[in-house]
Amino acid sequence: MQRGFKAGSRRDESGEVGGEISHQVTKSPGPQTRKSPVARKKLLETGDWKLEICFLGLGSNLGKREKNIELALQYLGENKQIKLEKISSIIETAPILPQGAKPQRKFLNAVVKIKTSLSAQDLLATLKQIERRIGRRPAPRFSPRVIDLDILLYGNEKIDEENLKIPHPQIQERKFVKKLLREILNIHNIKN
Repeated sequence: MQRGFKAGSRRDESGEVGGEISHQVTKSPGPQTRKSPVARKKLLETGDWKLEICFLGLGSNLGKREKNIELALQYLGENKQIKLEKISSIIETAPILPQGAKPQRKFLNAVVKIKTSLSAQDLLATLKQIERRIGRRPAPRFSPRVIDLDILLYGNEKIDEENLKIPHPQIQERKFVKKLLREILNIHNIKN
């Protein structure tokens, strides 16, 4: 992959663990705090202000699928309010379609762990901007996608808003998402 990303090669569903993200964004200092001078110095050096740990799902089944995922990672990494932490393997999966739908090309999917200072709604808006930048246009549900970016988990938050449900409601239905989350988290079982 380009620009310092180290995500391993494309793999099928039995693929091996992906690599650590080697591209990191340097952050400007956040809001003023009342921390000791030593703590403030450490925050300035590490850029580790209050950041939420989040997990994003990435998928593409139109165009140059791998390139679309690379671009999504690049654009996420360029955002000063997002710090890329780790990416899973990139695996190929069959699309989940309603009965009677036209067959579609398989998806390439990955999960990425990030830290962000963005609210969940602002993160969602950022993901939608990235999707548009890569070429996604409004289309009926279950249509092929140049890129699909979803917030799977946002810290320990449970959000039930019209445009945003966290944890993502389809995590349990999509075995590949649970597999990729387990890969990043190095755990064996993901429950509700």
